[in-house]
Amino acid sequence: LDQVNADLARLQDHASEIYTDPASWAGGNLQGDITVVEFIDYRCGYCRKANAEVEELVASDGNIRFVLKEYPILGEESVLASRFAISVLQIAGPEPYKAVHDKLIAFRGDITTEALGRLADEMKLDRASILAHMDKDEVTAVIAANHKLAATLEISGTPTFVVDRTM
Repeated sequence: LDQVNADLARLQDHASEIYTDPASWAGGNLQGDITVVEFIDYRCGYCRKANAEVEELVASDGNIRFVLKEYPILGEESVLASRFAISVLQIAGPEPYKAVHDKLIAFRGDITTEALGRLADEMKLDRASILAHMDKDEVTAVIAANHKLAATLEISGTPTFVVDRTM
């Protein structure tokens, strides 16, 4: 019970960072009365498996606001993928980000700068500006903030879901 109360207190204390952080993509029903937040890593097999079920749940319920937190923890390729996705969100906006997210979560092969450049081309995005933006402080700040938040919430793996006031 003490752990549950501690979790609840942490969720309340950090609610704005968790649920309404403008640096994180939000989709589904933006006015929905249930918010599901997922901490994801594109190289995580469990994230990949859960993705279809989460998409189906959000689509079928119609009342879920869905937030994605970039939380790369599985090495350099994870960081590269997250930097690319965040760069797309910051430069091109939420719709291209979601399309890139869908591609990255299903990506087969090594995630390299060249592979990400091809993905940008394939999706008709501005390859040069997105790749150049990946190493900017604004991108690094999002990843750092998500790592700090995860540490505060005692999240150590992906996918981790926060559903309203439950982890």
